[in-house]
Amino acid sequence: MYFKFSGRHNPHTGKSDWYYRLVESYRNSEGRVCHRTMLNVGFLDGEGLTTDQLNLIQKILTQRVENVQQLLFEMPVSNDPVVNRHVEEYYNR
Repeated sequence: MYFKFSGRHNPHTGKSDWYYRLVESYRNSEGRVCHRTMLNVGFLDGEGLTTDQLNLIQKILTQRVENVQQLLFEMPVSNDPVVNRHVEEYYNR
């Protein structure tokens, strides 16, 4: 999974802003690469997340989803409380 963002009008601020989605890539039956939205995250108003934090969030979420059946291994987490809060929120959605 990865974050995909597009410029949209944010009704809360009245300005143009980035709208985020968690997207997964896959190949369809014809072998073409396609994308599907896994979660509409929305606008990250005032969150101040860095690119590194966004990348870490998507990596941890990807590992949690892929290893959901493997209970023998402990899932990786970050020491950053902001990253952990976002991971928990998005995973529970």
